[in-house]
Amino acid sequence: MKNTITIEIPKGMTHIEIRNKITKFFDQYSISFTGDKFNEWHSTYISLFDFDINDLLLNRYEPILAFRIVGATRGGIHLKEVKREGQYASGEMIYSIHYIITEIEFIESTCFESFKVYSRDIIEDSKRELLGKDIIINIHK
Repeated sequence: MKNTITIEIPKGMTHIEIRNKITKFFDQYSISFTGDKFNEWHSTYISLFDFDINDLLLNRYEPILAFRIVGATRGGIHLKEVKREGQYASGEMIYSIHYIITEIEFIESTCFESFKVYSRDIIEDSKRELLGKDIIINIHK
């Protein structure tokens, strides 16, 4: 997996479901309730709402990107800000916020117990593969 992952948030977006290299990595560990591989409809996605985007812009806290599979939040990707910059291009302001992944959190009950959607191998493998990776979030305003 490349070291930098970029997330684009288009102008005027109030809710976005993101599927990218991180979610595809998680999907490698997906299992259904019957033990079969999940189909594409059950794929992992990162969910951001307008209030999440505003919090990122205002730097209110160290962000956590919630990741989900239909039905429940499965965990969070903890980020630490490295730098931020803004530029005006093509009639809009683009805020670029650079983070590194500091922690991957899995919710026990919605990942491995009552809603078993991932193999437990995901815990150590995601730490090895994702911790320290760069994420750049470009917010178009």
